[in-house]
Amino acid sequence: GFGYPALIAGCMMAPTAVGSILAKSGVTQLLRRLGYRRTLVGVTIFIGVMIAQFSLQSAALPVWLLILPLFVLGMAMSIQFTSMNTITLADLNDENASGGNSVLAVTQQLSISLGVAVSAAVLRFYEGFDSTNTVEQFHFTFITMGVLTVISALVFMLLKPKDGRNLIKDRHKPKQTPVPSEQE
Repeated sequence: GFGYPALIAGCMMAPTAVGSILAKSGVTQLLRRLGYRRTLVGVTIFIGVMIAQFSLQSAALPVWLLILPLFVLGMAMSIQFTSMNTITLADLNDENASGGNSVLAVTQQLSISLGVAVSAAVLRFYEGFDSTNTVEQFHFTFITMGVLTVISALVFMLLKPKDGRNLIKDRHKPKQTPVPSEQE
């Protein structure tokens, strides 16, 4: 809708991917500090706000003002996915971990597909308004999807504040070597 060439529009995914990769290294520290519940609620609300803010974009703005939010959104989505994946698989043992991973992968693909379908339906709804142009229809869709994402953060409120502590409490701390006793 902004008239970007196909190459530029296609490259808009790169900042999201780079942000996603860079965020991976800080997830454990964030989870240690905030816990799973606060991290997942907070990052989901943040993602909703980031999605809604895309309604402020226009063709008159410089491209970097689109690249920067995409980069930050990639970081937030990476934190969300990593946090959800680890807490989802936390209680699985070696015997059912493979099956759990498979179910998780399918669930994530279904979630993405459902998100795309709902977004398309919302966009189609706004296309029915004759007084709006394509860019405005997308803006309304971004606002709607942002609000739905913020509302979805309520799901993570079902976690108990201490859920997942066993996953992050003592990980990556140096192991203490046993002190030899005098009898040895």
